[in-house]
Amino acid sequence: MPAWTLINCSQPLTVMRSALFAREVIQLAFAADPESSGLVLRTYKLRVDRSKANHVGIIRTQLAQREAVTDGEKAELSLDLYRRVIEGQFRPWAWTLLQLRGRSGSRLPELSALRDQLIADKHRVLKHAADALLPAVRNAAAHEDFLWDEVLEKIQVGESVTTVEEVEEATMRAYEFMMGCELAIVSCLSESDALVSAMSLEDPVDGSRTINLGAAINMFGTNGLQVRSHRLDRGLFTVELEEWPPDRINPGFQALITGAKILQQAERFQVRITGQDTLAVDLPRGPLDANFSVWRQASTHFFLMPPSTFLPVNVAARIEVEGREQAARSATRLALTDALEALSLLESKDRRYLKKAWSHVSARFSLIEHSFKVTKETCQLHGSSDIDEALKRIERLAKELSKQPQDVAVPFLASLVKGIEKNWEAIDPVSVFPLVDDTPV
Repeated sequence: MPAWTLINCSQPLTVMRSALFAREVIQLAFAADPESSGLVLRTYKLRVDRSKANHVGIIRTQLAQREAVTDGEKAELSLDLYRRVIEGQFRPWAWTLLQLRGRSGSRLPELSALRDQLIADKHRVLKHAADALLPAVRNAAAHEDFLWDEVLEKIQVGESVTTVEEVEEATMRAYEFMMGCELAIVSCLSESDALVSAMSLEDPVDGSRTINLGAAINMFGTNGLQVRSHRLDRGLFTVELEEWPPDRINPGFQALITGAKILQQAERFQVRITGQDTLAVDLPRGPLDANFSVWRQASTHFFLMPPSTFLPVNVAARIEVEGREQAARSATRLALTDALEALSLLESKDRRYLKKAWSHVSARFSLIEHSFKVTKETCQLHGSSDIDEALKRIERLAKELSKQPQDVAVPFLASLVKGIEKNWEAIDPVSVFPLVDDTPV
């Protein structure tokens, strides 16, 4: 995220200068007085829900700017955007840094006083930030006490005038200062467990709704998926993806499973793909929570998650499309495909390689067995002969593979493998996840 922010901002050097300054301020203050500086930073952190609401307003105003027709409308919206950025994003961070540098006070100062304090500090970064503060413009925006002069093409505020370009420049300067501060705190938290603990002392029992929501959304980005929009409303979490490529199906499930663990406030989870009418995923919490135990087992043994890691949530989601009977066959085919792929690793004649591969295949079969059982219970796939027969064969193979290679009867192992192959061939090919890509594999 920090690198992406720097690459995509309009003035990366300005953002970087603010980030380096803010990081130094935070680190020096926390080293000198962890208790007092921790309190200051916690106070800032606990404003995050208000900051989120402000940010939503910023986005709404920017969207309105794109639709504005007249110069007067554009001027009014530029003032509104400036007020939102200054009040909700810039002012809290400016006051936080001033407090960490020795200023005291029980509440956020008014803009005129804040500007005076930034200038009085005499640090060039804060003096540069102070130039973003235009108290008269902010007050005019807040009280709608301004006029658009069509002749001069300027905004008249009291006895003075300003241009839309000047307002936009001040807005960008304030926003870039805030971006630098946000990058700084991310860097500091990543380097100091003590700071993390200090800033978490007064967290709500279930965590901050805004922070949890942000962390859940970030799970999609870390799994290579771009989120277009998201919402958490009355227990329903909805995310819209720009696209969900076939090679990102399981990473998408991973984002959902880990995101649900973070987002305890949500009871139902939906995934949309831009341009598609039907939901790609529409699930209650149950299958995601059930799948988490499988994911946790996989994460302790594998760097790359085997396909069966996500079998419970995959099958739960596809039931709505395929029906329970076909979903049972799909679950069986996918589990057996994973099993055969794992067994193919034992075809080498290199003994040293086989010794390493054996432990990998053993762990993988243990995972497939666990995942298959969880899928059967979670999705209520009882009475399916395909599942029952395949599960018995996987259980037997998992038991044999848990032994040391020298203790395994090769003919018996071979007969078990042939049984797996027979089961697999008896089921028609299925897609990995039909709601994203219906190509059989």
